[in-house]
Formats: sequence, structure tokens, C-alpha cells
Amino acid sequence: MAIVKLTDFIKVANDKWTYGESKFGYDSDVNQDHNIIYPLMLIKPPVTNIDNVYDGSHDHDFEVDFYNTFQKVARDVVELQQRWDNLEDLALEWLDLILKNYNNTDIIINHDTVIVERDKDENNDKLVKINLTFKVRMFRRFFNPQHKYPTDVAGLINWLKADSNLTFDIPTGKISLLGDMENSLGGLSQSTESLKPVRYDYDGAGDKTRINFDSSQYLVSDNNLNIDGEFTMFAVYNSRANVTEKTMFGYEEFGRNNRIKLGTRNDNYFFDVMGAGGATSEISSVVSSTDYNIVTTKLTNSGVMSMKINDGSFTDTTIVSYDNSTVYKNDKFKIGAFKTIDFEDGNLQELIIYNGVLIESQIELVVNYLNGKFNIY
Repeated sequence: MAIVKLTDFIKVANDKWTYGESKFGYDSDVNQDHNIIYPLMLIKPPVTNIDNVYDGSHDHDFEVDFYNTFQKVARDVVELQQRWDNLEDLALEWLDLILKNYNNTDIIINHDTVIVERDKDENNDKLVKINLTFKVRMFRRFFNPQHKYPTDVAGLINWLKADSNLTFDIPTGKISLLGDMENSLGGLSQSTESLKPVRYDYDGAGDKTRINFDSSQYLVSDNNLNIDGEFTMFAVYNSRANVTEKTMFGYEEFGRNNRIKLGTRNDNYFFDVMGAGGATSEISSVVSSTDYNIVTTKLTNSGVMSMKINDGSFTDTTIVSYDNSTVYKNDKFKIGAFKTIDFEDGNLQELIIYNGVLIESQIELVVNYLNGKFNIY
């Protein structure tokens, strides 16, 4: 059963109404300024009943009004009941097209709840209306209490979210502290005003909250990174079109070779690692980094580094002569820059790091959590 959110359903509903204009709103949105192309469909915001929180289903009670004109020239040749019948035909055809779109599996319409009422606008003799009500069951994994979260996988050391644990200035949105969902002892911070990234509560993937880095801003971890050697990292972010190197996650130990970089170059993601002995390698994607994506990276003690985008397959490479005693725990890390260069010009929504290489089922759990939240693919 696929996840269907209200936003998805309303888009399909509007797309399937090809006979005139469509709106999502209230009765007040129906005007008499003669600038509407009739027949008009008005979908009112539904009342939602979460009958069983454990199976992730939401029951939406929809009320949809269908309007058509019934001016004097029409009244002279067409009876009112015929006008209603024609409007009802369009309404039911529209509903049928929605069911065909979802193949009657991703949503369930309770056939006992479909009601058609006929009305004539008392305040305007030029409109007739059909009122259609029905109940639709959709499945929303995000609200399901049985849903799996990053904390359900062992080894979690950092969980950073644009929508949680932020300290920011309300008028400007500038962030001074990004708290860590997993590490209660610290997060990331920035005290210099001009270097603070900005929180926006819209326009990220799924129209959710994002942290915007504008080529000069970054956050620094309060504590050292704590990777014993192997790790798995997930990031949901994008980067504006660029040919120069930009870094979303940057780590390098002072006076040592040890380095981890996740960034973009030429509108593609790249993953760069250097071990203690100076051996290094890099993986690049062919997926555009200007779109929001789930970027998964991992490194083994034997120097095998891997990267995949969304639900794709991993691309692997092996760092030649990699020092398998390398650890990444002797310095702080940055979000939005590498050292104080290669500043990011993009938006971060979530970053998750595990100390260790996760198995396939664990990676799938985290990716599904992120996709269920941000609807990336």
C-alpha cells in the first residue's frame, strides 16, 4: 500500500477536473465576478479521522461542490433537473477518474458514504450546484506509531534536523544553535552573526523546514566527531547550481590527514575520504544536486567507500593503501563548510550519522524514514 498524502490527492483531484476551473478552499472562494470558467469544482478542506493510529490510515471526509451556470438563456431551453443531471454526470466521472488513477488500491473510497445533494444558489439565480460527499481512506506512514526511526538502529551518534532543536532569531531566522537529537551534550553552533545560516520553515523538500547556507555561513560542532573507523551517513539536502566545490559536511583533524567531505561540484554530489596515512579517494554521483535528494554514504575499515542517491544502488570504490587503524574522533566537524573554505550554497533538512557500517535492512529503514517524511521519490 503506497503512502498517499492529502497534498498528493488534491493535486490528482484538480488534474482530473478538466471541464472547467477547480479550487481548494471555502464557499467564499466562489465569486460572481464572471471571471470563473464553469463548471467549477470546489474541494473543501476535509475533516480527518485517525481511527486506528497503529495501521497508519487516515479517513478524510470530503465535501465537494460542483457549480454550473443556469442563466435565463439556459432556463428557457433546459429544465433544472437536466442541468443537475449533467453536472452529476461530470462529478461522478471525475470521481471515477480519480479511482482509476490510484487503481483503487492506494486509496479506498467507502461506497456507503457517497452522497449527492442538489442545490440552487438562493442568492444567485444564475448558478446550480451539486454537493458530493464521500469518505476516503489514505495511508500515511508518517503518523504511524509503529513507524521506525533512526533511533531504532544501533550506533546512532548524530541526528540533526532542520525542524527541531534550533535556537534562532525570529525576525531574521539566523541560527545560533542546532541541537543534536541524539547527543544531549551538544550540537552545532555559530556565534558570529554574519556566519549564521538561516532557518526557513517552507520551500524545502515536501515544503518542510530547511537550513539555508549562502556561500559564507556554517555551523561548528560543540564536541568532536566520534567515529571509530567505519561509519554510515545520511543527508537530505540540495545545492544551488555551481561548478566550484561546495561542502555540506566537512571534517579534518588538525595536524593530521584524516578527512571526510560530502559536497557538490558541477551540480553533482561527491564523497571524499582521506585516511591517516594520506591515502584518499572520491566518489561522484550523476544525479543533479540542485534537487533535494537523500544521499547515503558509508566507509569500511578496509577502505571501501560507497555512495548512493535515494533508492538507487551503491557505487563503490576502494581507497588504495588505506590505513585501517584510521579513526575520525579527534576534532570537530562543520555543516556548511570544509575548514573555512568550500562554503555550501544550498539547503540542509536532515543529517544522520552512525558509528559503524549499517546492513542493508538498516539502511533501508533510515532511507524509508527520510522519504516518508520528505517525499523525495
